[in-house]
Amino acid sequence: MGRKCVVELSAVSPFAGAELPVSCGGMHLAETEMPVLFSVAPYPGQRTAVEGVLGQLPIGRRNGDLIWSGLDQWFLSADPEGLDGIAAVTDQSDAWAMLDLTGEGWRDVLARLSPLDADRFEAQQVARTEVAHMAGIVIGLEEGVRLGILRSFARTLHHHLVDAMQSVTAQSVLSE
Repeated sequence: MGRKCVVELSAVSPFAGAELPVSCGGMHLAETEMPVLFSVAPYPGQRTAVEGVLGQLPIGRRNGDLIWSGLDQWFLSADPEGLDGIAAVTDQSDAWAMLDLTGEGWRDVLARLSPLDADRFEAQQVARTEVAHMAGIVIGLEEGVRLGILRSFARTLHHHLVDAMQSVTAQSVLSE
């Protein structure tokens, strides 16, 4: 008789083992957990029907649970009820890792890691862009940004953000 193999799985943060939250100078870096995240892409000719279910689909913005994520694609951080037959819906909940960067100096950190014009980036604005040489998404918050990256790059994003935070803080101390 063969041996039985039982595997028990448990959820692990993409930032497991990384120092979080981090405070440096006036900045703060913390993990953001999004319990659900669905990719929604209307089928051809179905955009109006999708808007009938979800409301106005923002372009380059966030509107409540709807986050623009590319040409004719949105993330939905709620139940995707009512989209059967009118949109391709894919559960992305385990695919993305998100960090919130807030506090005085966040714009200088973003400018070091992304080609975005950090001085003009505002709350609720969304950009699919390069973040520390990786494809990511940047979402404007009231006093900072949410940075999203594919889960497998989470520790790399953390490393680059902490390094940039330390550099910005050091430069501000030197210029005093």
